[in-house]
Amino acid sequence: MDYTVVYKDINGAISVSVKDGNTKVSPHFTVSEFAVNQKDGTDIAFICEYTVRVLEGLRTLIGHPVQITSAGRTPFYNKRVGGADGSMHRFMFGVVDFILDYDISLQDKQRVIDYFINMGFKGIGVYNRSLGVRMHVDFGYRDKLTMW
Repeated sequence: MDYTVVYKDINGAISVSVKDGNTKVSPHFTVSEFAVNQKDGTDIAFICEYTVRVLEGLRTLIGHPVQITSAGRTPFYNKRVGGADGSMHRFMFGVVDFILDYDISLQDKQRVIDYFINMGFKGIGVYNRSLGVRMHVDFGYRDKLTMW
């Protein structure tokens, strides 16, 4: 499968074509984990260098895998999955939803939240699951930290 990868680093965004979604963007994450499956014949991945580094740091901090469930979205895909019109996912970069799929303690959950606050994220959502936690983090366009 071909992927169009829009990659953003400190110099801005670049677009490249990737034939294999298993192409690594870091030691523990691949292109396909950031991909938006449009269901219209195109696959695109929005990858922010800083977000990848932060996710790698999180994995080191907690010592467990981080399962990405959603990153940047096109307006088409956001609508298809029932995302809000003002969803931070539509801004493509600096946003990610993920699952920590292990028996996380309240203390470790707070360490994860503090980690994202210290890394400059402005929007943090925490959703408890029967095992582990699902989280949303984004840089947001907010004046202050917003949590839910």
